[in-house]
Amino acid sequence: MDNQYNITFSINRLHLLFAMVTLYSLLKNNKEYYFNVYILHNNCLNQNEIDDICNKFPLNQFNNFKIHLVDVSYLEIMERLPILVRYPAEIFFKLFPPVLFSNMDKILHLDTDVLVIGDIKEFLETNMNNIYFMGDKNQKNGICAGVLLINLSDLRENHNILADMEKEFLLDNKISEETFFNKVYKNHTKFTPHNYIYTTEGDINSKIDNSTRIIHFTVPKPYVLSRFKIKDLNTKGVKEYFTYLSDFIEPKYKWQFKILKFYTFYLGSTINSLERNTHRIWSKYIKKEKVFQYKSSFLTKKIYKYATIKSK
Repeated sequence: MDNQYNITFSINRLHLLFAMVTLYSLLKNNKEYYFNVYILHNNCLNQNEIDDICNKFPLNQFNNFKIHLVDVSYLEIMERLPILVRYPAEIFFKLFPPVLFSNMDKILHLDTDVLVIGDIKEFLETNMNNIYFMGDKNQKNGICAGVLLINLSDLRENHNILADMEKEFLLDNKISEETFFNKVYKNHTKFTPHNYIYTTEGDINSKIDNSTRIIHFTVPKPYVLSRFKIKDLNTKGVKEYFTYLSDFIEPKYKWQFKILKFYTFYLGSTINSLERNTHRIWSKYIKKEKVFQYKSSFLTKKIYKYATIKSK
């Protein structure tokens, strides 16, 4: 194919299934293009497993992609990555492509909480002269790190990104990858058109329209079921996510998964609402301190139990 594009994921074992869901959505809505998919990992995946996944439904219906595993464990900077409570070390891997791929000009990074719902050729072919990173705007008016179009050639020519990272880590050992590139390369970033990438921060109801090509589920994430409201669950994005996910469920678990979906879309959101209100009342009027709150994150474990791809 003439139109070939480079995609990257940065994952550990726990996010393998969700990376494949994201990839599935990309392939299904961009069948006319070819994708070289690079999965950056820390010595936790093997090519035989990946090939097996690609040879099974639903990915085996596509012939316009190839997955390449890239083990980044050999990089010296791996020993000095900041340890963040909320995020795994893999969030920093998305910054390694300028070093890893010396002959590549541009790459699109996708987090595993992303759904591609439309044709993204126009985005992939954006003119990025003097622009290093392009993506959606975050709450702090910087670029959100979940979907990043990265200009590798200009970055390589003008910066040693690993050296820049080392310098910033010495100044702040709690810095995230998003804070890093928005600080160091703030004059070389660009936002995508309004709503082209929709980032879910809070209420997402009725905000996804015909201009939306990519959905980034920052809060809440559909495979965790934390802080969802019923009106959020009934949006196009969340329903579509479970449609894609259902194709990765083993046939013998189809009914269990349907029950899980029923819980997710009805009972689970009600339980989460009770949790939020109880916590708010308790902390405001009674104890005014953090109280234990039940988390409905067991959804992730259940999904992996029923899916063809396992977390271990």
